[in-house]
Amino acid sequence: MAQLRAGQQQDEGSTLILVLVVIMIGAFFVLPMMTYIMTVNQASRMRIQGANSSEVVRGGLRSVLYDPSALYSACAASGISDPTAINLAVPPGLSITTKCTTVSNQQQFVPTDLRWALTTTMAGAAAVIPPPYDAPPSRPELDGTISEQWCTSAVSESVPCGKTFPGNLSDATTYANWPAEATTTSTGSKIFLPYLPSVIDAAGFAGGYNVDVGGGAICKVYFPGRYTDDVVITGTTPVYFVSGIYYFEKTLRFSGDAQVVVGAGATDGCIDSDAVAVADAGYADATSNGVGATFVFGAAGRMMIDTATPSVSGKGVSVVFNRRLVDPLDADVVMNNISVMSVNGIVPPLGVATLDYDSPGVLHVPASKVYGDPLVEPLNQHYSASTLIPTAVPPGQRRVRPLRWHQPQRAPSSTST
Repeated sequence: MAQLRAGQQQDEGSTLILVLVVIMIGAFFVLPMMTYIMTVNQASRMRIQGANSSEVVRGGLRSVLYDPSALYSACAASGISDPTAINLAVPPGLSITTKCTTVSNQQQFVPTDLRWALTTTMAGAAAVIPPPYDAPPSRPELDGTISEQWCTSAVSESVPCGKTFPGNLSDATTYANWPAEATTTSTGSKIFLPYLPSVIDAAGFAGGYNVDVGGGAICKVYFPGRYTDDVVITGTTPVYFVSGIYYFEKTLRFSGDAQVVVGAGATDGCIDSDAVAVADAGYADATSNGVGATFVFGAAGRMMIDTATPSVSGKGVSVVFNRRLVDPLDADVVMNNISVMSVNGIVPPLGVATLDYDSPGVLHVPASKVYGDPLVEPLNQHYSASTLIPTAVPPGQRRVRPLRWHQPQRAPSSTST
């Protein structure tokens, strides 16, 4: 009996030890699980708050952009030389402020204040440019413009189509001299010949990234970078190109029911914002820059919109470029307002520099340069001059036919916070 009692005394407290061991083992599983749940809940709240804030800001911008004429009138009071932010009306209860300032002043109706937006050189062309318009004494600045009967974009005589380029019908000795009338910045009565941007040195995925935008909806997202494979966009899945610079060396093709928005801006894409696209795509090199986007085509790169794949929904193809804008202090500010451009010039075999392309009597195009101080050779930025150039030299006379487009009279900048 004494031995039995001794054994019972030795067992006293062993249950408590087992309980402590079980609690400790359980803690290894429970605590990490609780931490994970708290992290997920916190991330979900931040995502919801971010989405709500984004929608509030977008709502404020939509409200001020609803009436463009009223917006321009309100922002006119901000001034040009020393602009003052003007508070704009926003829907009540949103807890936001919307302000605008005037960033520039463009005269729409005076031809000499507009640049030569497009100049084409054609050999053997049969294009006939009509006689200049004789303006009434009340509008002397319109004298010499092309009449509205020929320019289908004009709606009245107060909106000129443009003037013929001074070098039109020039002889063979002067056809290549047009670069003397070119400028790298948008300037009145000049030909705009912009620099190339610094391309993001990241490989672009030709298939894009599928991003779940809620409710089972998918948005296919592309990111700025270098695309060296064919990119084919078709089908009914909406597509969004994140704001920035894109470089294509093969065909970018839109067909079928492709619904595409390029860059952030006035036209909404299929995803809330560039920031959301970068955060949700799961792409390590994902990035964005400014708003809007610029497509640069080199080598065999080209953009095609075709009917190779028939429309299923009946909507057909829609491709919208939002206006490209970056901060004035950004090096890529030279690319503002440029949506599509090519790498000009030619690279000879084993060449180390891009040379001007010159086809005597047909076409002369100066070699592109990458913006910088000093300017950068395109090959050093891994650009390749476009190979889609004329191979034949048709006989005949050269004609240069310029067209104009008209810019807004005032360009306000609106922001919501």
